[in-house]
Amino acid sequence: MPWHIETDNPDCAGGFAVVKDEDGEVVGCHDSEDSAIKQVAALYAAEVAEDVIEDELEDVVAGRAQSDDQQPDAKPTVERSVPLARAQWDESGAGPDMKTIRGYAAVWNSMSHDLGGFREVIAPGAFSEVLARGADVRLLYNHDDGAVMARTKSGTLELVEDEIGLRIWARVDMADPDVQRVIPKMMRADVDQMSFAFTVEEDEWDESGGYPLR
Repeated sequence: MPWHIETDNPDCAGGFAVVKDEDGEVVGCHDSEDSAIKQVAALYAAEVAEDVIEDELEDVVAGRAQSDDQQPDAKPTVERSVPLARAQWDESGAGPDMKTIRGYAAVWNSMSHDLGGFREVIAPGAFSEVLARGADVRLLYNHDDGAVMARTKSGTLELVEDEIGLRIWARVDMADPDVQRVIPKMMRADVDQMSFAFTVEEDEWDESGGYPLR
């Protein structure tokens, strides 16, 4: 990410500073860490958006997501990768071997990269139906079903929609080999993306702008 958060910046004494990696410029001061995280996520969203989405997209692809277990006749699962918006590792308070990760797995109204001749946008509320059903979502390492690091069913993974996007919270076990593999990579930003899988009931396309938008 091109921004980071500092707690000892003299320009934001006693608070949380959002700082540009490139030149160290302070772009915001906050009383709480959550507020600083939201600014970083918003900055990211503004940077990657290439077009202004004037009308909220209805029936956006992710909004029709269905789990394979609940929809055996659904279309094949699609996977999309998005940059992690300010992922953070913290002590969990549940013991020395437990840590939590927080961040945004998806940011609203941000244009995706070229997905093979078209692009996608995730509209606010896109995951609401899935979340309301209490879908059993797993946090996997590298899409490996055998490498589950956290899970909504067990209470170690939480997914919440807010004004920025799909916010995640997960408690992971530092003794887990899969966790041990990914934490150093994330802390060095070698791994800086999170992907989510979904299926759809129907597609809608907008080609009025000259570039197909799904």
